[in-house]
Amino acid sequence: SGNGILALIRHYFPEKAKKMTTKDLFKLAKSKNKEAILAKRAVEDWHFFIAVGICNLFHVFDPEKIILSGGLSEQVD
Repeated sequence: SGNGILALIRHYFPEKAKKMTTKDLFKLAKSKNKEAILAKRAVEDWHFFIAVGICNLFHVFDPEKIILSGGLSEQVD
């Protein structure tokens, strides 16, 4: 998912993509900055793609539970 969020950063912020980190994106999304709208959209897209991926895994493997871990999992409400 880290690579996925970096792809979204490159899509929404092509001029800042080389300098912006995933932490920067989530921080910007929570700010009142004028770019916060784009950052929120990128985060929403990331949430959507994660949800679709989890749903697909659920339908293929039918697990009892799915556990999210790692640094990006802290960004999910």
